[in-house]
Formats: sequence, C-alpha cells, structure tokens
Amino acid sequence: MMLARRTGRDSVRLQVFSPGVTARQQFMRAIIASLLVICGGTIGYMALEGWNFSDSFYMTIISITTVGYGEVRPLDFSGRILTALLIVGGISIFGYTVTSLASSLVESELTGRARERRIRSAIEALSGHVIICGFGRVGMSVARELNAEAVPFVLIDSSPDRVAESAALGYLVINGDATDDFVLSSAGIDRAYALISALDDDAQNVFITLSARVLNPEIIIASRSSTPETERKLQLAGAEHVVSPYTIAGHRLAGVVVRPRVIEFLDTVIYSAGLEFWLEEIAVGSRSRIVGQTIHDSQIGRDTGTLLLAIVRSDGTRIANPTAATLISAGDTLLAIGTRQQLTRLSRIATNDDRDD
Repeated sequence: MMLARRTGRDSVRLQVFSPGVTARQQFMRAIIASLLVICGGTIGYMALEGWNFSDSFYMTIISITTVGYGEVRPLDFSGRILTALLIVGGISIFGYTVTSLASSLVESELTGRARERRIRSAIEALSGHVIICGFGRVGMSVARELNAEAVPFVLIDSSPDRVAESAALGYLVINGDATDDFVLSSAGIDRAYALISALDDDAQNVFITLSARVLNPEIIIASRSSTPETERKLQLAGAEHVVSPYTIAGHRLAGVVVRPRVIEFLDTVIYSAGLEFWLEEIAVGSRSRIVGQTIHDSQIGRDTGTLLLAIVRSDGTRIANPTAATLISAGDTLLAIGTRQQLTRLSRIATNDDRDD
C-alpha cells in the first residue's frame, strides 16, 4: 500500500517492490548453487586430475561460464566428464537465474498495478476524511488516535522508510511532497473534512496550509508549529488550529506536578477507550427542538443524563459552566460529558433526531 513520488503529473503512483522478497530468494538460491558448483568442480579437478587449487579453480570458472578458452592441461576421460557436467551446470544455473528473476519482476509489476488500482479506488471512495501530512513522531501519534476512533484518513510523507512503516500498519499512504498541489489532490483534499500538517519544518507547514486553503476553502486545517513566531503566520495562511508540541509538553509537565489528579482524569476521559464516561462536542442543528430554549427549558440534562460543561457559540464565544438560564442557539457546540449512550441521546436531540433508542 505505497505510493511513490515522481516528477510532473506522475508524482503519485504505486511503488512496486522490485525485486521483491521472492526475487531475492531466487537470486540467493542461484548464488548458493553457483558456489556449490564452483566448489565441487575445484575439488573434482584436484581429486581426479591431481591439479593444484589455482588450476582447478580457473578450469572450473571457464567451464561453468562457457567462455570458450582452451583446457588448462590435457584432460583424461574423468576430467572431460567433469567438465561436461560443469558446463551443463553453469548453463542451467544461468537459465534458472534469468527465468526466476524475470518471472518475479513480471509478477511484481502485475501485483503492483493491481495494488495501485485498489488504493486509488480506496482513496477516491473516501469523503469527509482527514489528511495527515508527515508521519514523524507527531504524525504517527495523530494517525494512531484517528485509527482508534475509526476516523478515515490518508497519510502523506516523502520518506520511503516512513511510508513503508505506515503501510505496514495498514494505513492508506502516499509517498510524495505534501506541498505539491497534485499530491494533495491525489489524497482527495477536495472531499476531505480536515487536514493536519504535522511536519517538523514550519516553512513547509505554512506552505501546505496555503495550498490546502486554496484547494478546499471549507476544509478544517490544524498545523504544528515549532516556534511562537510561526503561529501567527499559520493563522494568516488559513489554519484554524495551531499546536506547538513544546508548549503542550510544558503545560502537561507543569500540570502533572500541580494538578496530577485533574490531568489524569482528563486524559482518561478524553483518550481511554475503556472508561464509562466520555467527553464529547455536539453541534446543535437549526431544526433541533432545543434551539431558542434555555438549558432549563430544554430539559436535556433530565432527558439524556449528560452534564453540560460549556457552550461554544458559532462566532467562537465560549460560555464555561453555563447556567440554567443560558439560551441555546442554532450552530452552538455543546461540550458535554456522559456515557456513550447518554451522549448519543444528546446528539439526536441536538440534531433533531430525538427518537427513542
């Protein structure tokens, strides 16, 4: 499941592993067979003709390669039989090597083309997916989280080693330059829900953000930033969310010292797959019955059992710990905590699908 980089508009295609594992095995067998024949011929001449090692080895080599040189010394009947066997063995080994390698190459090419069609079809079938640019430490962590949440995604990376690693994990991956518009288009950016630029080069992250915003004005863009100076540039380029791993690491390190139980609880609620309670964000649809009602009148706490922690207005205004008199509007995002079943009920109410379970 690998796509290889090429120049021009052929920059995205499947990488065919050539020669593959089978070809290498065939080649090694031919090498071992050749060494055995050489050893056997050398020992045979030394034993049958009484020659020294140098003459025996040389006679073996010119025999199995059929170069047509004359005999090193006159041969008796047993020596001629050995020479004939070496010639037949040399021709057989050469034919076996050429045939097996050619067969492996043809098989790899055919398999590669079939794999290319499957992956192209898989990517073309995606819609509302996430594109991850960069499969370094940050990109790997992002892919792992999205995979755990069953969120479809496509990876883009220019390193063949990292591409091979991600392909081995079963991810859809393109080996190419994420700053190339054609590569982004091949990843289905026009149908993607979000793009995450996780490269460790700030300049490339800015360029990817600019390209993605032009190719899909509606896409959500989150980008990594290594320096505070780059955050503003990424925002101007079109990134809604800019994350600095170093800043987050600092906050977390301080948090586990100052508020260890709080940090542990939040990590468990957000990331643990086995916990009963989850923290979720739910958008309020324009036709929901709770639009225009206060939290008290909507009775969402009673009907769903969830705990509403905050409301984010459509303009980005955040209301933490909303009161019973807080009004719910269309386009709001509800941040709530509860069980999966409770959050599902809240989502149905918020999207005007509040039928019984």
